[in-house]
Amino acid sequence: MLCSATATHAQDKNHYKKLYKQALSYGDVATATSALNQLIVLGENSYKDSLAIVYNRGGLYAQSYMVTKQLLADKPAKKDLLALMLDNSSQLNLTKDALMYVDQLLAQDKNNQFYLYQKGLLVYNTKDYSTCLQTINEALSLPANPTDQINADGIKEQQIAIPLQAALYNLKGMVYYQLKDTAGASMAFSKALELAPEYKMASINLAALQNNKTKQEGK
Repeated sequence: MLCSATATHAQDKNHYKKLYKQALSYGDVATATSALNQLIVLGENSYKDSLAIVYNRGGLYAQSYMVTKQLLADKPAKKDLLALMLDNSSQLNLTKDALMYVDQLLAQDKNNQFYLYQKGLLVYNTKDYSTCLQTINEALSLPANPTDQINADGIKEQQIAIPLQAALYNLKGMVYYQLKDTAGASMAFSKALELAPEYKMASINLAALQNNKTKQEGK
C-alpha cells in the first residue's frame, strides 16, 4: 500500500506540473495558479516563487503580496522578491510599504535608475516634492543606458517603449509645475519629448502648461 500511495503522489505531482506548464503557455492564470496551489499542498514549496509571479502578472496583486511576504520572511534580501513586493505594493497603493521595499533595493543597487524613478514616483505621490526632485536629479546624474526603457502611452499608438530618461524628465517637469516653476517645467517636458517624441503624457503636460501660460498672458 505504501508503494502504491507513493506512486499516486508522484503521479499527482507530474499531472499538476504538466497542467501548470500548459496553462502558462495559454495565458490561463486561473488554471496556472490552481495547479501551483495543488503542487504546494503536495509539498512542492519551491513553486511558491512561481505562484507569486503568476498572481502578479495576472493582476492579483493582493494574493501575490501575501505569498511574496511569506517568501521574504526566509529570504529578506532576495532582490527579485523585493522587486515583486515593490510592484505589488505600488499597485495596491501601499505607498509606505513600497517606499520601504524600494529603499531596500537601492541599498543593494544604489545606481539603479529604474529604482530611483520608482522612488521618485512614490515620493511625488506623497507630495514631498523636494525629495522627489533630489531623487530624480540623482537618477539623471547617472550615465544613460539606451536599453533602459519603460512602456508608456503613445500619441499614435496605444503603447510604446520610451527611454527611462524621458520618463524621468517628464516626472521632473511635474515636480517643477507643483513648485510653480513653469520655466523649469517647460524645459523638462520639452526634454522628455526630445528623447521620446511620441510620449503622450509629456506632450499633454507641455500643451497644458503652454495653454495656462497663454491664459495668464491674456488676462
